[in-house]
Amino acid sequence: MKTNLNRKVILSSKLLAEKKIVKLEGSIAACNGHFNVINPGHHRFLNFVKENGSNLVVIVLGDHLLSNAKNRQFYSEIDRANAVASLEIVDIVVILDEGSLEDTIRLVRPAVYAFGREFEIERRSGIIETIKTLEQMGAHVIFG
Repeated sequence: MKTNLNRKVILSSKLLAEKKIVKLEGSIAACNGHFNVINPGHHRFLNFVKENGSNLVVIVLGDHLLSNAKNRQFYSEIDRANAVASLEIVDIVVILDEGSLEDTIRLVRPAVYAFGREFEIERRSGIIETIKTLEQMGAHVIFG
């Protein structure tokens, strides 16, 4: 049950069910992550992403994407999304509660999509499909 969501938080299940595209005035820069405990590194990363667009959309990975062992160590997707949404720099947060990251990205339609530096080389294999989707959409992929 999804309750107590910040006004800036949207569920991917709702976007997918309604085939609703995120519409914001200006360009969209987006990223994704767990954002379990927001730290200075997250702030730097989100500022970097925001520098690349008029609007910052953050996709928070849902609870179903965490292994059972990890899930016990994470705040709920709602708590994590609300924490990200509370940051002034963030315009919209999408909880990836259903569907794939690629499906959600198609509805966000970012001009720029950022991944953390750890994905640039050593963890790149885990994002190949996502990068392919972004390139097909004409989005610019950056690492920061």
